[in-house]
Amino acid sequence: MSLTKSLRLVQAERPRHYDPIATRRRKMIEKLDEQMSGLVQEGEGMKPSRRTSRRVRDSETGMLVLRELDQVVKPWWWRDAQGKFFMQLRYGTRPIELVKGKPAIQAESREAMEQAIREIIAAVQAGELDAHLKETAETIRARFKR
Repeated sequence: MSLTKSLRLVQAERPRHYDPIATRRRKMIEKLDEQMSGLVQEGEGMKPSRRTSRRVRDSETGMLVLRELDQVVKPWWWRDAQGKFFMQLRYGTRPIELVKGKPAIQAESREAMEQAIREIIAAVQAGELDAHLKETAETIRARFKR
């Protein structure tokens, strides 16, 4: 009886519908967070990577065990000969053009690029890129139709 008194019990049902807009936003924000951490890692002289969990077979016991491994993050950014940073937003394998014919974002320094990524994350959360994400997702989906 003390358990039911200590917990706040309510009547709630898990939503059963799929919200593609929220899913696209979540995926883009996750990838932008990866790019941000990769940019910071590269600035510290490390290779951009993220931790993932994989099931691998233990050579001694033959059992499947869960191990954390480093997975390389393919950077969306690059530097030119003058040291300026450029970044191309991607959804899946496709670049996203925020303005027609201009798919890259330019920043003067690593710190400016980090700030640009923070601004993009805020824009995605606010829904400003929903139309671009939808258009790119439909382009990708069209390739799979027969």
